[in-house]
Order: sequence, then C-alpha cells, then structure tokens
Amino acid sequence: MKNSERDFDRDLSTPSSGSGCGPGWDALLQMLRDMRDGSDDGDDAIYVALVPNQANSAYLGCGGGGPYAAALSGLGTTFAQEVGHALGRMHAPSGGAVNTDPTYPDYLGSPDGGIGEFGFNTSTSDVHDPATTYDFMGGDRPRWVSPYTFINLKEAMVEQFRAINISLVAAPLPHETLHLRFRIHRGGQVELRPSFHLRTTRRLDRRRMSGVACELLDEAGNVLAFHRCHVLSLDQDPDGPFVDYSESMPWLDGATSIRFIARHQILHTHNIESGPPVLDANRSELSYGREPIELAWNAHRHDEQETTSGLTYMLRHSVDNGKTWRVVAAGLTKPSYTLNPRDLRGGENCCLQISASSGIRTTSIQGHSFTAPQSPRKAYILSPDQESTFRSGSPVLLRGGAVCADFGLAEMGDTVWTSSRDGRLGRGFQLVTQ
Repeated sequence: MKNSERDFDRDLSTPSSGSGCGPGWDALLQMLRDMRDGSDDGDDAIYVALVPNQANSAYLGCGGGGPYAAALSGLGTTFAQEVGHALGRMHAPSGGAVNTDPTYPDYLGSPDGGIGEFGFNTSTSDVHDPATTYDFMGGDRPRWVSPYTFINLKEAMVEQFRAINISLVAAPLPHETLHLRFRIHRGGQVELRPSFHLRTTRRLDRRRMSGVACELLDEAGNVLAFHRCHVLSLDQDPDGPFVDYSESMPWLDGATSIRFIARHQILHTHNIESGPPVLDANRSELSYGREPIELAWNAHRHDEQETTSGLTYMLRHSVDNGKTWRVVAAGLTKPSYTLNPRDLRGGENCCLQISASSGIRTTSIQGHSFTAPQSPRKAYILSPDQESTFRSGSPVLLRGGAVCADFGLAEMGDTVWTSSRDGRLGRGFQLVTQ
C-alpha cells in the first residue's frame, strides 16, 4: 500500500443523471483508473481515495468497474462496500439498492439483505442481531457482514492473488498500451473521452464482458486489433442516458481510426489525430526538491502552433531509470504541476516523465536521473475528526494508520496510539478508548 495526497477540484455534490455516481465521483474514479493504468504496480494494486468527510457530497462513496474505490473518510461500512465493489461484489438486496446480487441467500429470521447470524465486533464488543442487522453490501442500516459476503470476498481475494502469482511467473514485459475512455449515449452516439497510450504492463481484466467492442483500423480500413469491452461499474444503469467505458488494449502505430461496435452494429468510427502533440520541457528541471516545486512545460497539438486546448497531461515517477513507472498525477488540463517531494519514492536512479495526449496520440519526455531520499511514514487519523466532542467516560472509536510512498502501510502492531493526557492508549488500526 502506498499513499499520497492529491488535490481534486471537481464538485461531488452533483447527483447522478441516471448512470454512475454523478460527474464528480465518476471523475474521481477515472483519476484512480488513469493512475493505476499508467503505473507498473502489478495486478494486486487496488486504488482507493479517501475524501475528507467535510466535503459537500451527494453520495457517501462510489466504487467498482475494476480495483477502484472512493468514499468519505471515517465511514467504515461505506468504504467496505466500495472495496467490495472493487472486488466484484454486487449490492445486497436492501435499502433500495440497484444491481443487486440475484444469488444472495434468504436467511431465515433475517430481513432481505440481512446478515443471517449473530455478529460480534471484537474492537467495540458490539453484538449484531441478525433480525435487525443488514449486510454492508446493501443500503439499510445497521450494517455488519453476512457469511455469504465474507466467504465470497475471501474467495475473490484468493483468486485475485492466485492469478497475480501466476502472472508474475510469466514476468510480462511492458508493451505500448492504449488506455481508451469513451461514453455511449442512449441514442448510440459515441463520445471519446481523454485517452492515452503508454508503455505499461498489461494486466488481467476480471470485469464482466459487455456487448460493446472496439477495433483499431489502419488507413485502408483493415482491422489491426479487436477488443471486447467490459462493464465499467455496477452503479451504471445500462438503460440510463449514457454508459461509460474504460479499456486497455494493444496500441499499434499504424492505427488511424477506432471503430466502435455494439451487438454487431457499427456505432461510430473515430478518426485518430494525424500526429502526436508537440511537447517541450527542460529535462534538468524535472528533478527533486526538498520543498514543493512548480513544474512547467509547453505543449500544443500536432496541427496547431500555440493553443493547448484539448490536451491532457500525466506525470510519472521512476526509481529505476524508467524501467517501471508510478503515476504521480493524472488528468491534468494545465501544463504545470506543484510537485510535493513526499509523493516520490526515494532512490539513486529516480526520474520524472511528462506525457501529453491530444485525445489518443501521446508524447512523453523523460527528465534526467536524480537521487532522492526515502521519506518516513506519516500518521493519519481517520476518526474521530478534530471537531468531535464526547461525554466523559463514553467510548471513543479511534481509526487511523501511518503510510508513505517508500515503505507503504505500517504494520498493525507498529501503529501506536498515545494521548497527551493518558499516555499510551494501545496498538492497531482501530481501538476503543474512553
């Protein structure tokens, strides 16, 4: 597990128009997809975003369509549900949830979507009655976990990491990969979203197949590559006003257009830009600083001389002179970025890379090698927040941990809670005190 803080300026308060979790949450999940797709972290990486719980938001969280999840911080069961979606679990049938699991069991003595047996929280010593408690993959409260969800999540994780171990034996090499984003409207119109192609390690895609496919075509109209698309998110209504897709497929330099197909019908053929964008940056300035530094570069489209409209950028970091990469920032629309050194891993062979996309075609510039120190872990308290108040003697649930880019998440036994009044309180990612 790695950690970094990111600025995100989209509005999370706009509700969904019938598909997805609303434009703000959808954009946040897309940023996570871009960060994972542009990184060589391996198939075990699940990218999550914890949003400050003071944020004005229409929803508590959103997740799925691959190993991505986001939620307001401090909401344990909500975050658990979004991670469940990231592992392929559907909603439990409670609280008006859509896209529910048709095989969820009907437990005797429990309501629809109930947990089916007594549950016990070892941190708080709370007992959860199956007659009144619901599975956290549903919408009703109070929530705990059912045997059905527990077993299926366990099997999903075992299967994922088993497949990862098999893929590591094969040691796949990086290939030029097109990370294609598009939207299909109800009337069949196809809208291309900002996409890019980079040399990245291709991953196993365990999402469900959809009825949509796309093809790379050469100038003569010959098919260079065919790709079946996947269901992006369980929160998307297939009968809604639009459905989004996010795909990774082989990129071939001879491609001049992309054809989109749904149920054997050609929806649209998109002409790829004739050339990649022009990107200019001072390689020596793509380096490390002990304090946050402002990176800037110049770029314009292949067929234009000055305007930067329609370009998106990605910043990546490597600790092995570009053999493998990790995304620092994605979806940038301005040719600049304030780089915090805490976002970088340390090493003697570090370098930065800027990539510019004009829709599909992508240009990258790699900076000079530099040395950066490793950073210590930083502690984060997820709950309670600083404004919380409690009566004397009442129980207080503490949640938190310590992470950094170099060493990841601290072990549970190394996470120590202390109080300025009472001294040491205990160890662990969560504990109850008074």
